[in-house]
Order: sequence, then structure tokens, then C-alpha cells
Amino acid sequence: MEGGPPAVDGDVRAFCPRRDVLDPILVAAAEAAGVEYRSNTKVVDVIHAGDAVTGVEIVTAEGTKQSITSRFVVGADGPGSTIAKAVGAARYREAPAQQATMWGYWSDIEVRGLEFTPREGRAVYAGPASGGDTIIGVNWVMQDFTALRNEIEPSYYAIIEQLMPSLAAQMKESRLSTPLRMGSTKNFLRVPCGSGWALVGDAGHKKDPCTAQGITDAFIDADDCAAVIDQGLRDEGSLLEGLQAWHAARDERLIPFYDMTIQMAKFAAPDAAETALYHAIAGNIDATTQLIGLITGSTNPQNFFAPTNINAILAASRNVKPQIGSV
Repeated sequence: MEGGPPAVDGDVRAFCPRRDVLDPILVAAAEAAGVEYRSNTKVVDVIHAGDAVTGVEIVTAEGTKQSITSRFVVGADGPGSTIAKAVGAARYREAPAQQATMWGYWSDIEVRGLEFTPREGRAVYAGPASGGDTIIGVNWVMQDFTALRNEIEPSYYAIIEQLMPSLAAQMKESRLSTPLRMGSTKNFLRVPCGSGWALVGDAGHKKDPCTAQGITDAFIDADDCAAVIDQGLRDEGSLLEGLQAWHAARDERLIPFYDMTIQMAKFAAPDAAETALYHAIAGNIDATTQLIGLITGSTNPQNFFAPTNINAILAASRNVKPQIGSV
């Protein structure tokens, strides 16, 4: 299949900035907005006044402990969030890690946008990254990754050679811009708010990286949560109520993508009905656009997998008759 996703506000572009590029941009934007940025400073706890959070305890680069009071605290501190632990934010809808990945950034590689080749139990992905490099990665289902743990780098090259030989040929003439890295993640949602605090990005929810939606989700969280905090601090009586409404809206948007990502991360072989659907999609530009939008977040999984939509895709294929009653 080849195509692009549905546009969002007229834009179909996607970006893969490395953190050493993205983070300084965010810090510069925050400082331009009037934020006091403190590097090499660690938050170690929150300050409570009754049930409300009213600030944080920090340790400076010099090892000095300080207390900082605040009308509101936002934890944007990743899946191991100190803020989440300090406030006792409950996890729910948890799932174990389904797969693991190894990736690296390569120079002088030509790709046609994002290229993704999934097979049973494994996959290869490649796409343009910042600085003119190309990110190239391999996925393994968790049981295979665990079994190959001491041979994962040779397996990385072998699977690329097997699934995308033309890419492997380019890599032999290329070089790594950074060392290969690997990782996996458990899947969870956290209660993301309470009196005086909120969690955004990976601090509030984490899902498998196979759909590469983590940074997108973090930006959406930050955008939506900031609007609620801004309004709530102008009218303190409505802040917690607004946060609870944001929590509900977050889950309504996020959970369909969350469930789809966990299912996709299993890299299971498609059954006959799924294979027929993929063939039907491949011959249908509109359906291909919808499918790619599941990865970029511009297609709602509930709408895509609705029986009426699946049957319409199958009916449009000359060789496949409608056969899906429910999904």
C-alpha cells in the first residue's frame, strides 16, 4: 500500500525530530513565554495542603533542597513520573509490553516517506528524521526479543536484510549517526488530575511505540490541559471540574488508539478475513488514506473499524463480497 493520511487542518506533514532537537525548541518557546527554566534540577516530592497539591520539593544541581509553592503543578515527567507517584495517581487499563524495538539514525539513506514492512512476529520501519538522517528500526514480539537478547544487534541487521533488502543495501554504504538503541514499554493509563495537579504525555498514559504516537499525544495533552488550567485559574471554583471533564475527553479520544496500538504491537499473522480486507484496502485509495490515518491519528479507529465502513471497503473491491458482520 502507498499513500498519505487524511489532512489535519489542511496539513498532511509528519515529523520525526530527535529529542536533542525537539527539547531545546520547547525550552526556548517556554522561556520566550516568560517561564523560568531550571536545568539539572530534580523534583523529589510534592507539597500538600490537605488534599490539594500546592508546590514541589526540588534538589538543585548543587544538591540543595528547596520548596517551591505554586497554584498548580503539572507533571510532564515521563512514565516513571515522580509527580504521579507523589500524588498516588492510579493506573488502569494496563497491559504488558507486547514487543520491543531497536533503532538508529543513519546518514545518506533514501526513503519515500515512512516505509513500514510488518510480518508475523516482527517488522521493519524507516523514515526521514531531523538533520537529514533516516531512522531505521526493527520490532520483535516480546518472546522473540527476550530469546534473542544477547544477539539482538545481529538480528536487527538480519531482519532488515530479509524484509527490506534494498534498504539493507543502502545501509552497507551508509553510517550510523548515533549508536543503536533499544527499548520496550508497558501500557497503562493513569488518572491524570486532581486538586492542584495534572499529568500530561507519558506521565498520564503510555502505549506501545509501534504507532509512534507518543509525542503527538503529549502535544495534544499539553494543548488541551493548558486551556483548562488557564480557564480554571481565572475561576478557581471550576478548575477541578474542568480537569475532570478534560480527563473524560482525553480517554474518549485516546482509548480507541490505545487499544488499537496494543493489538497492532502483537504483530500477529492476519486471518483470512483480515487478509481479504488488506487486499481490498490496497486497491482503494480512500481506504488506504483512512488506514494510514490510524497511525497519524487523523482517522478514528472506531469509525474505521465500524462494520458499515469495513463492508463498504470490501464491497468496493471487485473480488471480495461484503462479509463482515461485526468487528
